[in-house]
Amino acid sequence: MAQFTDEQINEIWNKGLQDSKFDPNLVRRDACGAWMIRSRYNDRKSPFGWEVDHIYPIAKGGKSTYDNLQTLCHRCNVKKGANCS
Repeated sequence: MAQFTDEQINEIWNKGLQDSKFDPNLVRRDACGAWMIRSRYNDRKSPFGWEVDHIYPIAKGGKSTYDNLQTLCHRCNVKKGANCS
């Protein structure tokens, strides 16, 4: 699993989809539409847990660059695995 700085995590969090009903600093949706809570980063026990995902997987030549990273709930990330989105 790649390691990211707090600054990088915050930048990637800001790529999550906002909902006008919720504070975007606390709650967002991922690319699949799943709800995420900011404080649940890397929490696989929470239904609102999320991770940093490589849109184009490292296993297929993807890089850990900003344009290749997104927020993704842990369940979606596990399903996606090394498959391209």
